[in-house]
Formats: sequence, structure tokens, C-alpha cells
Amino acid sequence: MLLIGVKQITVGSFMAYMQAVSSMQANLNVISFRMSQFYTESLYIEEFYKFMDMENEADDWTGHLRFPERLSEEIRVESLVFRYPESTRNALDHVSFTIKPGEKVAIVGDNGAGKSTLVKCLIGLYAHTSGTILYDNRDIKEYDMTDFRKHVSVIFQDYVRYFLSVSENIGISDTDNIRDFDRVRSAVMTAGADEFIEKLPERYDTIVGGGYYGGAELSIGQWQRIALSRALFRDSQLIILDEPTSSMDPIAESQLLEKFLDITEGKTAIFVTHRLGSCRHVDKILVLKEGKLVEQGNHEELMRMNGEYAKMYKEQSKWYVQDKAAAG
Repeated sequence: MLLIGVKQITVGSFMAYMQAVSSMQANLNVISFRMSQFYTESLYIEEFYKFMDMENEADDWTGHLRFPERLSEEIRVESLVFRYPESTRNALDHVSFTIKPGEKVAIVGDNGAGKSTLVKCLIGLYAHTSGTILYDNRDIKEYDMTDFRKHVSVIFQDYVRYFLSVSENIGISDTDNIRDFDRVRSAVMTAGADEFIEKLPERYDTIVGGGYYGGAELSIGQWQRIALSRALFRDSQLIILDEPTSSMDPIAESQLLEKFLDITEGKTAIFVTHRLGSCRHVDKILVLKEGKLVEQGNHEELMRMNGEYAKMYKEQSKWYVQDKAAAG
């Protein structure tokens, strides 16, 4: 017998009591964990209902005009303002500029300057708060949304890697012509992806990505060539690169962007970057800072202004020296 306090209990009873207390503690821990999970999930539910209450983008874009097969006037942005929901500041603050058909334009600035936001407004993914975006003197929302997007190709920083065949990875941007192998091959040749594709086990029929057993894994640079081929396959008149090369070193990025400028000859091309090596070769540079367009012009004009662009360019000049040394 054991003496506990002033009472006597058996060893068996003591063990039963201890197991009961231990079980109760375990159950309380489980209850506490489940309650914390419930609170966390409730936060997601709140965001879900906010998302469901948002207006459908199609409700705000009701135009029916066919988009021109070729732009004859310009893309004109006037006093563009964009503010994210529940934000207290403008992500874009009265931005104005024009882009002529066939021009090559670079959008530059520090992280958070509004570069990607501007691109998404330009192609109608974000509905701007105020101001106007005109294509050939027509507001973007006057055009049929589906028809408009057929004329635009965009490669975002987080471009999709489809675990499909090489051919399907490229042709998926235009599903009506996905089986047109001549167009696939033409896009690949233009993007300079043919060299590594020809070395794959089944060439264009090779499944790429690690998602399937036996799928060929590609390097970052090879995936970027596939993404560029996909954009070119669509044969759009407006092609946009939104920092898809940010994970590359400055020299490799500069080479790819220069290749991009060459292969988009005759098309309107826009690329977003915070590295300025290839900006020397474009027609116009838009410099954003804290959501505002602070400078615009070509490389020589902006360097003469000795403003924000010149400051950034001089800070990055060591990359361009290396670039020239590598080329030499």
C-alpha cells in the first residue's frame, strides 16, 4: 500500500489515476491545437468570401469591338492610377506615356516601383482605378476581351512550366494551332531553343519536367527558351517580358534580352527589368519610382539628363564592363 496525503490507494489505482491525467493532458493538447487550426482556417475563409464578393472582370469589360490586326496609331496611357484593394497609397500614380507600333520599350525601376503592376494594367489583367489606356485611340475596354488577348503574348517572371511534351509546351499558347509543327519549329528556331531540343531523347515529343517518370529535366535557361518560343508561337503583335530572366546572371540576361529585341523585329515589344544592360538598344525607356513615371527617353537622352536612370546605370556599370570583356 502507498500513503498519498491522508489516503491510502493501491498501486493499481495510482497507475489508473496517472493514466487518466496523462490522457486528459493529451486530449487538451489536441483540443488546443484544433482550436488554433480553426482560427487559422477562419482567416482563409474570410479571404475566400472577400474574393467571392469581388466583381467579375467580365462585368467591368463589356466591349465588343474587334482588335485591329495591326496597330496603326499608338498605345497611349493617360494619367493612369492603380490602387490595390484596401491599400492607402497608389501603386501607380498618374502615369502617362505613348508607345508607337513596332517600338521596343523597357520599363525599369527598383523593386516595388510598379513595373509589373503597369504591365498588368496595360493588358487588362488589372482594372485601373482611374485614367485611360488607349489602343489606336480606343479605350481598352471597348474591345472584346477574348479577341484583345489573342493579340498579346506575355512571359511573366513566374512563367508556367508545363509537364508536357516540348511541342505541347510551345503550342499550348494557341490551342487552335497546337498541332502545327512547322509553326512550333519556326518559333523554336527564332528563340534559339533548337540546339538543346535536338539533343533530347525524343526531341519535340520529349516529356519535360520532373513530374513524370523519365521526364527530361531542363535548366532555367532552357525553360526560359521554351517560354519565349511559346510567346512567339502565338504570333501576337504585342509581346511583353516581365522579368522572366531575373534568376539569370546579368551577362546571360543581357544576351537573352538582346536576342529578344532581334526576334521581335516588326512587333511592339516591352520588357520589364531592374538590370539596365540591354536598355541601350531600345527605342524608349520608362523609369518608374514609387509608382510614378519620373523619366522617359532613350538611353542617350536619359544619361544626358543625369537623373534616376543615369544613377542606376552607373551603379550597375561593373556588369557591363564584364559583358564587354566576355564578348571580347
